[in-house]
Amino acid sequence: MGNYSQVQLMFDIFLRNTPTSFAVIEDYWKKGDWGALNDQVHKIKPTFTMVGLRQVSEIAHHLEENTKQTNPRKSIQKTFSNFRKAVLDSIQIITTEKEKLDAYQLINP
Repeated sequence: MGNYSQVQLMFDIFLRNTPTSFAVIEDYWKKGDWGALNDQVHKIKPTFTMVGLRQVSEIAHHLEENTKQTNPRKSIQKTFSNFRKAVLDSIQIITTEKEKLDAYQLINP
C-alpha cells in the first residue's frame, strides 16, 4: 500500500515491453511458427500477473498448450483471438491506470 513508485515501474515495464512482444507473437502466428510462438507467449505470460491481470496469463497458458497440438492453426484459432483481445484490452487498462497514478502523484507528491 502506498508504494506508487513500484507500481509505476511495473506499469512502465509492462507498457514498454508488451506491445513489442505481442507484435512478435502476431508475426509468429501469421507465419505458423508454433515453436517460436509458444516460446514468446511463455515469456510474456508472467507480465500479466505482475500487473494484476492473471486471467490473461491463464489465456496465454491455454495458447501455449494449444501450440503443442497436431494441427495448431485449427486448434488455436479461437484461443489466439481471445488472447489477442485480452492483450490489447490489457494495454489499454494499464495505460489508463498508469495515467491515473501519474495524476495522483502530481497532486500528492
